[in-house]
Amino acid sequence: MIGATLVRSRDTVLIRAGDDLVALDPATRATRAIAVPGTRPLRPHHVAHGAVWLVGDDGLTSLDAATLEVRGRFRKGPVPSQDGDAISRLGLGTSP
Repeated sequence: MIGATLVRSRDTVLIRAGDDLVALDPATRATRAIAVPGTRPLRPHHVAHGAVWLVGDDGLTSLDAATLEVRGRFRKGPVPSQDGDAISRLGLGTSP
């Protein structure tokens, strides 16, 4: 498994290799696999509380880490402020 990423989530081990994501239950050796093309590499901080977040060009997708079933989607991601002055408008800039 050259180039694979392994991340543990509760009782599941997630394996990302290329465009494939596999969930493995070490206790039962049951596996599930899905194709995840167009998403960023899996990192440990993408997995929390039994969910795995896939980051793609079209938004975020939350999957159940054990079953790899979709929990939810966020398609229109936040965009940076166009004028770069949002911090000072909110009064969060450097103090005088």
